[in-house]
Amino acid sequence: MHPASCFLCRQVRAALEALHGPQLAILGLALTLALAWFGPGAAVLALPVGLAFLVPRWRRGPPPPDPGQGQMVEMERLLDTRLRAARRDGRGVLCITLVLTGAAAPGREGGGVSERVVTTCLDRMSHVLRADDALFDLTAGRLGVVPAANDRLDAAAAARLAERLRHAADAAIDGIVEAESLTAATGLHLERPPVTRTAQAIIAESLAEAGAPPDAPDRARRATSR
Repeated sequence: MHPASCFLCRQVRAALEALHGPQLAILGLALTLALAWFGPGAAVLALPVGLAFLVPRWRRGPPPPDPGQGQMVEMERLLDTRLRAARRDGRGVLCITLVLTGAAAPGREGGGVSERVVTTCLDRMSHVLRADDALFDLTAGRLGVVPAANDRLDAAAAARLAERLRHAADAAIDGIVEAESLTAATGLHLERPPVTRTAQAIIAESLAEAGAPPDAPDRARRATSR
C-alpha cells in the first residue's frame, strides 16, 4: 500500500478509536444526512474537515498518576527542580518526610489512619512552614516536605525544622487517637554540593529513616515510570 494511504488509514483508525458513545452516533447520523442530501461525493469532501476536528481528541497526554501514591510524583518533580537549581547555585536541598506509625497506622496496603488525622497533621504542619515551602500527602500515613532554597540551611537547621514538624504532627494526633496507638516519626536528607543523588533516592532514604514500609519507594518508582 502507498505510504500516504497507510498514513491516512492510521489517522482514520485513531480518530475512530477516539470516538465512543454519543460521539459515534452523532458522526454516523451526520454522514447519513450528508449522503442523503449530496450523494457519495459529500463523504469525500467532509473527510478533511472531520479529521481536522478529531485530531485534538486522539492525542493522548501522559497517563494520570497512581492515586495510591498521592502526591509522590509532584514531590519528586519539585525535588528534581530544586536539585537542578542546586547544581547551578551551590545551595543545599532538603527533603523531610513524616510517617505515622503505631498500632493505628496503615499497613503496607494502606488504611487504618483516618482522613481526619492526616488532614489535621497537614494543617498543623503547614503553620510551621513558610509560604515557599511545599507540603505533600503521600498517602498511607506518609507526608513529605520540600523546603524552599535557603543559603543558611545546614544540618542543625534541618534537624530543628524536622523536630518542629514532628511536634506539630504529634499535637494534631493528640485528642483524635490515643498516643500509644499512633505516633509520628520523621526522616530527612540534606543534599549538599556536589549534588549527585536523584529525587527518588533522596525521598526513599528519608522515608526509610522515618520508618516507612520497605516497599514504599518501589511503588513510588513504578508510579513515576509509567
